Amino acid sequence: MARESFTVTGSDRVVTTMSVRLRRSKGTGALVVRLETSGGSLIEAVNVPAASIPVSIPGGDTGGAVWVTATFQSSHTLVNGSSYNLRLSTDGITTYTLFTIRKGIEYDFADNTYFKDGSAFKTTNGSTWSNLGRVTLNPPENDIEFSISQRDVRHLQTQDQHRLGSELSSLQPVAHDENRQLQLKTTKESTLGRS
Repeated sequence: MARESFTVTGSDRVVTTMSVRLRRSKGTGALVVRLETSGGSLIEAVNVPAASIPVSIPGGDTGGAVWVTATFQSSHTLVNGSSYNLRLSTDGITTYTLFTIRKGIEYDFADNTYFKDGSAFKTTNGSTWSNLGRVTLNPPENDIEFSISQRDVRHLQTQDQHRLGSELSSLQPVAHDENRQLQLKTTKESTLGRS
């Protein structure tokens, strides 16, 4: 099991999807993408069917990884200043391999060149978490490649009103950006085990 623990900064975020870059190495168990509070309380979990993630072997510059998106049943507000976990797991016989990106803190990289609001962790027993990735400095040096997306309610209203009819006519805009995403790149792979 792996997770990215992060703190929301700047403003509240209304999220509808979370994506992670990984590969399915073997097995047929679903990838469980779980959004939770920093204390581990479930906000929502989405099972991504294994069949939607191609089995791939290591190779090339991406190691066969693909972006996998979990769409929530409803939107969730992530509150500015609050901390959350994006937790990834599967069954005991399926293996997903994910990739971390190193921040470069010990090389004095400026904090505007990496994702400074989170870190990647792993566990084998579900309760004791340790740094995920090859470099295990304190503060943690690695992040999982992930993105969080939100859609502007006004955009949904104009794009989908023909399909949803008058259900959207009473909605007021709560966000002003079309999509807000954070995307990270890769340096080290790690393997997800049982949930």
